[in-house]
Amino acid sequence: MNKKKLIQLTATTTLLASSYVAVSPIQAEAATSTESLVMQAESNVVLLKRAISVDYEADAVTQPWTEYNKAKKAYETAKAAVNKLTGTQKTTLNARLDNVKLWIDRTAVYIDSITSGKKLLAAQEAMENHLYEGEMEEATLSYHKLSYEIKKQAAYLYKVYGQSTRQAILETYKLPAEEAKAAALYPVSIHIELGRLQAALENNDTEKADVLMANIDDWLYYVEDPVLFDTLTETYTSIYETYYKPNIVEVDSFPYWNEIPSGLGGDEFNILDMFAFYDENGDMAWITPSEYGFKVRDNKGYFNEDGTLTTAYSNGLTEAEIGSVEVEVLDSSNNVVVTHTFQIVDGNKLFSLDAGKLVDDQAVEASNLTVGKNYQFIPTDAQTVKGDYTSEIERNVSLEEFPGVTFRSSKPSIFTVDSTGKVTAVAPGYARLIVSWNDYEFEMMLKVNE
Repeated sequence: MNKKKLIQLTATTTLLASSYVAVSPIQAEAATSTESLVMQAESNVVLLKRAISVDYEADAVTQPWTEYNKAKKAYETAKAAVNKLTGTQKTTLNARLDNVKLWIDRTAVYIDSITSGKKLLAAQEAMENHLYEGEMEEATLSYHKLSYEIKKQAAYLYKVYGQSTRQAILETYKLPAEEAKAAALYPVSIHIELGRLQAALENNDTEKADVLMANIDDWLYYVEDPVLFDTLTETYTSIYETYYKPNIVEVDSFPYWNEIPSGLGGDEFNILDMFAFYDENGDMAWITPSEYGFKVRDNKGYFNEDGTLTTAYSNGLTEAEIGSVEVEVLDSSNNVVVTHTFQIVDGNKLFSLDAGKLVDDQAVEASNLTVGKNYQFIPTDAQTVKGDYTSEIERNVSLEEFPGVTFRSSKPSIFTVDSTGKVTAVAPGYARLIVSWNDYEFEMMLKVNE
């Protein structure tokens, strides 16, 4: 090799080497550091997968905020570092981060769906509490809010990753809410219809009023809760009596009860209240009998013409004094329209079981239940035949005083109950304990925590 060619080759080699030494170490160090950050971000993916799948650690109740925030912070740090790179290395690392972002987004949807579910439970509980208290205006507003939250939950469920996880969230929140909404449909619809009925009657629109009353009459049949039924019926009667004064042509009367509870007295008792009055079409006439000229007389002299007790017996009737009494109902022309003999029964006998509580194995009242634990139902309030309430404040009421009492859980998947009133909490959620006795029943809304 000649000397000139050797010198030229050496110079070229020296130039390339010097060029590499000036740039590559910095890029290599930056790339290595950035890939380390990407790997840290990727290390959170497994944690996210496990946290939002019921096939692993998720329970459709716990929100994995710690895992989510940690993964999000690591992703943002790595993303900022990758954006400073150029070329194929930036493209490659960004593609790896896209997978991390995918699981962060899936976790956010999972968290949001549970947040929506909790709002759903709150709306459901508010509606059911208002219904339980007979607060129909508030219950109707809560019903509409619940409907809105159900639609929101459906939108979140569509985005939740994993069929089994979607099903778990559905069963925990949306299905119970839809069941509660369905149960409230008729009471809420009747309440709305009653408002329309009043407006129609105020406008003398009798044709529309007839349609509305037909709806109300049909829908009342489906109201199973006795408290709600009474609340709605009382409102219906009040509206009806305000605008209707039926012309009773023929009366077919019969006693509501065949017996008068002993101990009844004072202003709360009127013998006319024990009869029903029907109009010429065979429909119940919701009237105040004395306003239509109806009056009574009896063979013992215990009642005034308006159905109230005479002064001598205003403190109450007793079984020993009366035994039985024959009562005649007369119309405005003094014609006897019905005669009935009433027997006097023990008014202090228990008639309905109206309230209770749950206690744990330490006899402490439980406001909420815990999964896996047992609780005992204890009666606290009962009504006597004559309408007096007996509460645990006055005396203890025991289950033995209610032979034949039955218990039922509206959702055995949440808690079960046996024939003795022992409740076993099974899974987190809300359900109703339904207690039935003597053809009456009441419900307790129970919450079970993990």
